[in-house]
Amino acid sequence: MDLNSKELNGEDKKHIGKKAIIIIVILAVIASIILVAVTRKPKAKEVSLSTVEKRDLSQVITASGNIEPVNIQTVTPPMQQKVAKVYVKEGQKVKKGDPLFKLDTADIEYQLNKSNMSLKSMQNSINGAEKLNSNSIKQAEIGYNKAKDDYAYTKSKYDKAQDAYNKGALPKDEVDNIKKTLNDASKQVDLAKIQLDNAKTNQSEEGSAAAQKQQAESLKLDIENLKKKINESTYTSDISGKVLKVGVKEGEFAKTDATGATDNIIVCDNSLYKLNISLSQYDSTKLSTGQKATIKVKGIDTAYLGNVSKIAPMADVIFSGTNKETKVQATIDIKNADEHIKVGYEADADIVVKELPDIIAVNFEAVKTENNGKKYVFVSEDGKAVKRYIETGIEGDFDIEVLNGIAIGDKVVVNPTEDLKDGDLIIDKR
Repeated sequence: MDLNSKELNGEDKKHIGKKAIIIIVILAVIASIILVAVTRKPKAKEVSLSTVEKRDLSQVITASGNIEPVNIQTVTPPMQQKVAKVYVKEGQKVKKGDPLFKLDTADIEYQLNKSNMSLKSMQNSINGAEKLNSNSIKQAEIGYNKAKDDYAYTKSKYDKAQDAYNKGALPKDEVDNIKKTLNDASKQVDLAKIQLDNAKTNQSEEGSAAAQKQQAESLKLDIENLKKKINESTYTSDISGKVLKVGVKEGEFAKTDATGATDNIIVCDNSLYKLNISLSQYDSTKLSTGQKATIKVKGIDTAYLGNVSKIAPMADVIFSGTNKETKVQATIDIKNADEHIKVGYEADADIVVKELPDIIAVNFEAVKTENNGKKYVFVSEDGKAVKRYIETGIEGDFDIEVLNGIAIGDKVVVNPTEDLKDGDLIIDKR
C-alpha cells in the first residue's frame, strides 16, 4: 500500500511537469503574437499643430531709394557781379526771409547817385523852362552828357567783363550781352548829340520844355530800376530749414567748374523729407497714392512712417547690355523725420498695398500644392492627418488668406513633410 502510493505520486509529478511546459509554450506563443501585433502597429508622426483663428493680414511690397528734401532752394548769384557779403555757414539753421548773401552794388549806387543828380538838375531846368521858356539847349546838353556818362559807365563795365572772361570767371555770352549794351550806349551818344545840335539851331522853347519832361520821366524810370537792383542785391531764403551748401565767397565772382557745378547756396527744409523709389512693373500695378509705408534708413534703428504721395505717369525702360527692365518711379513722404536723417541716405520702404482685417489665414509652410494646381492643408482629426482642399486669397509676408476649406478652431499641421499622407497618425510634438 505504501509502495503503490509513492509510485502514484511520482507519476503525478511527471504529469504536472508536462502541463507546465505546455502552458509556458502557449504563453510564449501568445506573447510572440502580441509582440508582432505591437511592432506592426503604425507609429504616429510628430508634427507641429496650429489652431486656426482670425487675424489681420497685410500684403506688402518692398522698394529702395534715396532720401531727398520735399522743399529745397538753390540760390545762384549772377556771374557778372561780385559777392560782397555772405551771411550764412553750412549747417546753419535759417528762417524764411533771412539774408543769405549780398552782391557788390558799388557801380549801381554810383550810377544811381549820378541819375539822381541829373534828375534834380533836369527838374530845375524844366522849372526854369516853364518860366523862361528858353531852356532847350541846356536840357539837350544834359541828355548828351548823361549819354556820354552812360557810355563811359558801360565801357568800364565791359572792360571788367572782358577781364573776367579772360580769367575764366565769366562766360562769353555774358560778355557779348554787355558789348551789345555798349553799342546801344554809343548810339545813344550819337542821338543825344543830334538832339543837342537841333536844340541849338531850330528847336522851339515849347518843344524844348516837352522834351525835358519826357527825358525826366525816362530818368525817373531808370532811377526806380536802379533802386530795384540794389534792393534785389540781397538774396534771402524762401524757406525755413538748414543750409546744406555755401559755394560762394566774399569778394569773388560766382563761377562754373569743369563738371558744370555752379557756385551757389542750397537751403533745405529739414522738417520735410521724401523717399524716391523705383519699382518693377509688377509691383507698380499694386501701388496707389495714400498707401502707408514703413521706412527703414540704413544705419538708423528708428522706423519712420510715410505715405505714397506721387506715382510717375509713365514708366522708364532701362537697358543694361542686352537686358531690358521696366521701372516706375514713385515718391513716399516721410511723416516723422528727425535730425538723424540726411539728404542722400539710402532707405528701404515696406509699402502696405492691401490690408484685410479679421480673416482666416495660415502660414505659407502649411499649404501644399498638387500637380494640378489644387492647394490643400492637413488638419488633425482624432489623431489623424486629414487632407483638406482649400481656396486661397491674398498673400502676406508669411501668411496666406484661406477663403474656404478650413474653419476657426481647426488644428492645421504647420510643417507637413513630403511623406505625410491622408489618414496618417500624428502627434503634436510641442
